[in-house]
Amino acid sequence: ALLDHAVTLDPTWSRTFLIRGDLRHRTGQAKLAVADYKRAQELDPENIESLLALGDAQAEAGETETAIRTFSRAAKLHPNHGWVYVYRADAFADSQKHTEALNDYRRAVLLLPGHAEPRLNRGHLLLRLGKAEEATKDYEWVARQFPDRSEALCGLAEAHWQTGKVRDALAYYDRALATGLRDVAVLLGRAEACAATGRRAEAIQDCTKAGEIDPQNASIFSMRAGLHLESGDLEAAEADVARALALDPKLADAFLNQADLRLRQGDPRAAAAAYQAALQQSPEDFGTLVRWIR
Repeated sequence: ALLDHAVTLDPTWSRTFLIRGDLRHRTGQAKLAVADYKRAQELDPENIESLLALGDAQAEAGETETAIRTFSRAAKLHPNHGWVYVYRADAFADSQKHTEALNDYRRAVLLLPGHAEPRLNRGHLLLRLGKAEEATKDYEWVARQFPDRSEALCGLAEAHWQTGKVRDALAYYDRALATGLRDVAVLLGRAEACAATGRRAEAIQDCTKAGEIDPQNASIFSMRAGLHLESGDLEAAEADVARALALDPKLADAFLNQADLRLRQGDPRAAAAAYQAALQQSPEDFGTLVRWIR
């Protein structure tokens, strides 16, 4: 209310619109923030702070191509401002323009040599592109310079997982969690690594911790059901399958676990029905079709 009053008192001061835009952006009102940042830009066209804020809000509002144009304008006005290239690279990555994104991350790394974000974000993109070894170099640099940056440790865990170095992945998941991080994806990643090394009890514990953080996430309980099946605990598997399907009645993975459970219980007819339900939710899954036929 105070900011609204300030805008009324002096509608020509760009800083007021920038501050109100920041407040709206932080409270999830991206579209209203865009309007404020645009007004700040009209009043002070070369202000880099409002340009970056405008582009960021546009990207968050789903206007990625517009955001790229805003960041490109910022780059033209401020060609040596490293954060311009970080923001634009992120927008390029969201638009699947990977070459352009990697070029901008490279510029950002040169202009911001002591900052973690350009290398972290480039590592994330490289990992998504399946270039785990290249991503590892960026993550290792960040982990050396900023030992407590859990994003780098998680990235290293995922990169090692992608390259089949399961024990190394597990070590990095442990380091990430030792920083105090409570993250569902990290716990599930660690659970997967534990399961791959025969440590099912730990994997189940990680799923349980993940479920405490996000009790509405059906995939957590479906994953734990699969681990219970592998451990031979059919009663616990039954409970987790039921919970997963109660949370998400269309979760194909939960139906697959239900099918395997019914086979273990000696009920092939019910197993076939569960496989068919999984196929209805995920018809492109050839593996499910093969298992059903068998």
